[in-house]
Amino acid sequence: MTWPQLMHALGIEPGVIENSEAEIAAKQDEIFARIIQHRRYLAVDLLCLPTTDLMALVTNEAGGRTSTLGSLLGGLMRFVGNRE
Repeated sequence: MTWPQLMHALGIEPGVIENSEAEIAAKQDEIFARIIQHRRYLAVDLLCLPTTDLMALVTNEAGGRTSTLGSLLGGLMRFVGNRE
């Protein structure tokens, strides 16, 4: 069975992965935007924070949900890059 056949058999619509990634990026951006608004930071200021402090801020802003450090930093780099 090919990959597209398997996806069809499981009822997975084309583009689901891309949509999921876009939704995750949008949620990350929303969290980062709230942090910089509440703390009156520039987006680039988030890059200067120690990772443990950044993780704590994001976890707090996300209602206790945590993210992997790699995902967090990748999302932050994307967010800051889009702000420049």
